[in-house]
Amino acid sequence: MADMLRSVVGGGWSVISGRWPAVGGRWAVVLLTALMLAVPRAALACPVCFGQSDAPMAQGVNMGVYFLLGVVVAVLAGFAAFFVYLARRARMFADDGA
Repeated sequence: MADMLRSVVGGGWSVISGRWPAVGGRWAVVLLTALMLAVPRAALACPVCFGQSDAPMAQGVNMGVYFLLGVVVAVLAGFAAFFVYLARRARMFADDGA
């Protein structure tokens, strides 16, 4: 797969040699970039951008945001619980040693 891609774009930029690809490779990159920029912007937008906040896709995006927010809260709660555990354990060993 990588060899096929290199043949299409002319090998790519080499970190070791610091050389840019051959002229044909540059044109392939320029053509690919121009094609990506020519795609209509409407195809990249979601229903929320067009004001349809009750569309199924918008509801799915909201559920994804809530899920990721829940993951962040769970990770932070895990860190907090771990530090509370360490504080209690340190206090327990300090009381036993005195």
